[in-house]
Amino acid sequence: MSGVVGVLAVAAGVLAIFYKNNNGGSIALVAVGAAFLLMAVTGYGIRSLKIGPNEIVMDTLNVARQLRLQGDDEGAAEAVESLIRTPTPLLTQPVADTSMSRSFLKYNPSPTETYSIPEDYDNAVRAALNAELSGRGLVLPDMSANTRRFDFLVRASEKTFGVEIRLGDRIRFDAFAQSMNLLLQTTATSIDGVLVVVNSSPEAIVNLRDVAGGLIHAPTQFVAWRTSDDAHVLLEAIHQLVVVSKGSW
Repeated sequence: MSGVVGVLAVAAGVLAIFYKNNNGGSIALVAVGAAFLLMAVTGYGIRSLKIGPNEIVMDTLNVARQLRLQGDDEGAAEAVESLIRTPTPLLTQPVADTSMSRSFLKYNPSPTETYSIPEDYDNAVRAALNAELSGRGLVLPDMSANTRRFDFLVRASEKTFGVEIRLGDRIRFDAFAQSMNLLLQTTATSIDGVLVVVNSSPEAIVNLRDVAGGLIHAPTQFVAWRTSDDAHVLLEAIHQLVVVSKGSW
């Protein structure tokens, strides 16, 4: 992908130099394209590109990803929109782990403190569900060919449910429902319902359950669960999904 972007940018820049009067923009396109080609050839990721007063900060994408995982869809959208702007101090902080930034959580603390990095909470939910199902169901990966997938699937009583994990309750209802409906339409497996597990208190997801739940085109259960809570609430949520989808528990 880096190579394709690089070739297209260089080609556009060269054409613009010959056919347009905007030499500054044309040279910028060539420079950006060359940088992406260099990244494709060497395999080393480029952290940022500075052209005049603007700077493209690649770590912004990591920040956007973290915000989305924390449930802040609106903040994630704003981070993506600011990709080619003069960076704020937050976006220039060093990122030690480009897949799941540990340093991000230091600058953007979650409302809960029951996990250290996103994978910890994800793994805790999986382990808790596996333990609670104990032969009555299976936790499976979502094998959809699309980039966007459910975090994982649960198979119980001949029903398959998509599981979406959110690390916080700052969730924009319309964007979240749209995302879930898109997953329901594009996943490779027929989905009978959606389980949304939020790392928050039960009181914090009341509006999410009432508003967003009504916008999702499948039976949906929202459950607030922190790693210190009783995992039986997760099993009960699966039970409710089986019942609502007309299955037998």
